[in-house]
Amino acid sequence: MVFIIFMVLGYLGFCGSMVRVSARMKKPVAVVLYVLSFFLLMGMGYLGSREFGNDPTMNWVEEGINICAQLCILAATWILHKNGLAERESI
Repeated sequence: MVFIIFMVLGYLGFCGSMVRVSARMKKPVAVVLYVLSFFLLMGMGYLGSREFGNDPTMNWVEEGINICAQLCILAATWILHKNGLAERESI
């Protein structure tokens, strides 16, 4: 249970810091994508904690949610990269 708490806090810290960077760069779409990825990953964790047995349908639902969360992170990071995140001296 302790590891799950640390994982959630770490991911919250990552998303929170990236939301702050996105807001400072004035990229609201990236902010929304990082927040959405956080909630999708928490939803995937919730579904993973439920006992569905070996139901392949629920496994695919969980994987679909995971893919959406990872795509949100990728898209938000791509937006920031295209708008000069790498060239910024201080954030």
